Amino acid sequence: MAPELQANILKSHGRRHTAQLFFRFGHGQQPAARLFLEEFAHTEITTAQQQQADTAQTKIDGQQRFVVTLLLSAAGYAYLDVPLDKRPGDARFAGGMKAANADLLDPPVATWDGGYQGAIHGMVLVALGERTRTRLDQHVRAIVKRLRHKSPKGDRLATVLCVEEGDSIQNDDGQDIEHFGYVDGISQPKFFVEEMAGLDTTNWDPLMPISLVLTPDPAGSVDNSFGSYFVFRKLEQNVRGFKEREKQLAKELFGDETSELAGAMAVGRFENGTPVTLSDDDVRIHNIPIPKPDLGKLNNFNYDTDPGQRCPFHSHIRKSTPRGDSVGLGDTLEGEKNRMMARRGIIYGHRFVHPNQAEFEEMPTKGVGLLFMSFQRDLAAQFEFIQRQWVNNAEFSRATPPTGLDPVIGQGPLPDGVQRYATTYGDPASTQAASAFGGFVTLKGGEYLFAPCMCFLRHATSAATQQQMAMQH
Repeated sequence: MAPELQANILKSHGRRHTAQLFFRFGHGQQPAARLFLEEFAHTEITTAQQQQADTAQTKIDGQQRFVVTLLLSAAGYAYLDVPLDKRPGDARFAGGMKAANADLLDPPVATWDGGYQGAIHGMVLVALGERTRTRLDQHVRAIVKRLRHKSPKGDRLATVLCVEEGDSIQNDDGQDIEHFGYVDGISQPKFFVEEMAGLDTTNWDPLMPISLVLTPDPAGSVDNSFGSYFVFRKLEQNVRGFKEREKQLAKELFGDETSELAGAMAVGRFENGTPVTLSDDDVRIHNIPIPKPDLGKLNNFNYDTDPGQRCPFHSHIRKSTPRGDSVGLGDTLEGEKNRMMARRGIIYGHRFVHPNQAEFEEMPTKGVGLLFMSFQRDLAAQFEFIQRQWVNNAEFSRATPPTGLDPVIGQGPLPDGVQRYATTYGDPASTQAASAFGGFVTLKGGEYLFAPCMCFLRHATSAATQQQMAMQH
C-alpha cells in the first residue's frame, strides 16, 4: 500500500522544521482546484514509499529531503463536489471540529485565531530537517504562490488562511522537548517489527496494528487505497503560569518550592523523560540528581503496582495513556490500546532562551505552544474519547475519591482539593488533596481533516469528469 499512502502516517517524518498551510478555495474555482490537487500530487506530495526511500538515502549522503502532505476537510470534499459515497464517512469528520466544541469543552470559536474561525478546505504540511528554516520557507512561499494563483478573470485559486511554523527544540541529550521543558513524544505506537529491535516490552508493548490509523479511502480507485483521519489543534502554553504553579505545588506538598517532584507528578514524567511511577531505585526525588534513564525504561512501564502513590491518577501521561488503568472500569487492555493515536505534533513560537535555562521573567505567557497533530482511524473512538472520557473526566480513575482533570490539557471545572498526591513517594498514608493545577494550555484553533489516498488526488480531475458524465446520463 506504500505507493498509495501519504507519508507521515505510519512513520513520523522526523524533521525538525515544519510549516502547516491552511487554505480555502475561491468561489467557483472547482475545476482549477481539482487540477491543482492532481498536479500537486504528481509534483509535491510524498508517499509512504518515497518517505522510506528518502530516509534510507539520507543515511547514505546526509542530504535532507522534503516531506510534503495534503489533507482535506469535510468542507473541502463538499466544495470539490465529491459524491457523498466517496467521502470519508466518519460522522465527526463531517461535522468538523467546530461542531465538537461543546462536547470537548473547547473555548468558543470566536476566541480562536482568525484563520480558524471560518471554513477551512485543506492543509498542506511541509517538513525539512535542515539546521535552519531557509530552504523550507522558500519552498513554502512557492506553494503559497501556487495556491494564490489568479485566473485570467482575476480570481484567486485559494486564500491562504494562515501558516503555522513548527520548530523543534532539543535538550542536552538530543531529545525533543516542549515549552514547559519536558521531553515529549515518547509514548508512541509503533507499526513495524523492525522498530522493536532492542526494546524491552515486558511491561508495555508499543507494537500496534496499522488498523489503528488506517481506514479504507472510499474515493480510492485501486486496491490498498487507504487514508487516515487527522486532528490539528493549536495549543497555546502559558509557560510562566505553569512554572509558577509547579513551585506553589512543590511548596504545598513538600515545603520546598525548588522540588522537581511536584511538577513531575503533574506531568507523570520528570523533565528528562523518566516516568514518575518507576521504583525508588530508578527515580531520585526532591533535589537529588535524577539519573539519565536508558531508552527502554522510558516506555517499558505500566501502573499495575502503582495505585496513585507514585504517579497520581490525574497526571498528564496517565490520563492520556493509562496503560491498563481502564481495565476494570469497563474496558480491556486491548480496547484501551485501540484508543491510541499516532501523534505527529511539533512546538511553535520563538524562545530567546532555551526552555530548560530560562529565568522566570524570561518565560512566555503566550505566543508559544504545541501544534498538536494526530492520525487515527476513528475520531470519536480515539481522539474525542481520550479528550472527553479520560483527559476531561474527573471520574476516570481507579482511585476513591476521583482525582480530577489532566493538569496539562484537561478542560473543565478545576476545583481545589480534588487532585491528590502522595507527599511521601509510594506511601498511601501520605496522600493528600492539593490546590487545583491546570488551565495553562488554551486552544487557539483547529480542524478535523483526512489524508486521502494518492490515486484520488492524482486523478481528481478525471474523477470529477467521470462523475459529471454519470450525472448527465
